[in-house]
Amino acid sequence: MKFWKHWPYWLRGGIITVGITIVDILLMYSCDLFTSGYSSLGCGLVFAVFGPIFPLFLFSESFGPFPISTEVFMMIGVIVWFIIGSLVGLLIGYIKSKKKNVQ
Repeated sequence: MKFWKHWPYWLRGGIITVGITIVDILLMYSCDLFTSGYSSLGCGLVFAVFGPIFPLFLFSESFGPFPISTEVFMMIGVIVWFIIGSLVGLLIGYIKSKKKNVQ
């Protein structure tokens, strides 16, 4: 993955957070495949509460009277976490560029 080093930090941060979010979503949905009955609720709940999508669950009622499908909700989560990761990566890139200029 030599090309990874040439990417800007904001893109790296966005890709990393999107990857983590997608893995969390896949694990949350795979609970139904491996469990049945009431235990699947607990399994999915663990990934929903401790995963990166949880902050969006807190604001899900603020979208108004229009219900949002789960798929759209998850896509919004991926986009939000890409933006957050990009901002963190942008900050890291800014700090590293300042350190290079000082030396």
